[in-house]
Amino acid sequence: MHYALTVCAKSEWKLLKFVTDLVASVKSLVTLQLKDLRRSLHGQGKFVVSGPFTWHQVSYNTWQASPANRRNALFARFLADYGKCQTLTTTESEDNIHC
Repeated sequence: MHYALTVCAKSEWKLLKFVTDLVASVKSLVTLQLKDLRRSLHGQGKFVVSGPFTWHQVSYNTWQASPANRRNALFARFLADYGKCQTLTTTESEDNIHC
């Protein structure tokens, strides 16, 4: 009986180790892609902002000059956009857009 429990525990541990490694790998891939997506807002990285999302782009100099909380807010707004806002008119403030 003890032997059977030991063998079962070892095989479950190996499976758990595999799943844990898989989750860690997926997490690191998602983290990397989110960083590239964030870079796309200022024209860097592997991705390009296109279509109805181009109004989220800012220049590289503007991005670098902005404080971290402002950059985080811009990225959060970009992630929350489902493509409904297509243009930014001249009368709308960049901070007061509601889609």
